[in-house]
Amino acid sequence: MKTITKIILAVSVIAIVFLSNCKKDTPSSSSNNNPIVGKWGIINYKQLSYNNGVLTDSTGQSFLATDTEYVEVTFNANNTFIDNSPNSSTFAHDTGTYIIVNNNFTLTQGLNITKGIYSISGNNLTMSFTDTTSTYKWITTENLVRK
Repeated sequence: MKTITKIILAVSVIAIVFLSNCKKDTPSSSSNNNPIVGKWGIINYKQLSYNNGVLTDSTGQSFLATDTEYVEVTFNANNTFIDNSPNSSTFAHDTGTYIIVNNNFTLTQGLNITKGIYSISGNNLTMSFTDTTSTYKWITTENLVRK
């Protein structure tokens, strides 16, 4: 009987030691894990166009922010975003959702889904993505600064 009691006691002590060393898994907030959260201003973007693999527009569409024409993008911690251009005739107000996995992003605005890669260096965010159809391809790079 003493042997069984000692075994039960030993197992109980070991279980207490192991259980007391376990940390409760607490999900961290999205903003701590997601450096893209916050308000960003688009400094510039450039888009190159290809038709059947041939570069058709080497200058591409481009945009350079000014005091009166600018775009702000706010990425929220709940994985929504707002693309707003208060004084712009070029851009509209858009909303959508986003997903970040490593340095890849997916933006969803209604039926439009854009996938690409991003990088952050200090207060600068660069997003690059490619849109394609059966014959056309557009490669876009946007440079943003944290507001």
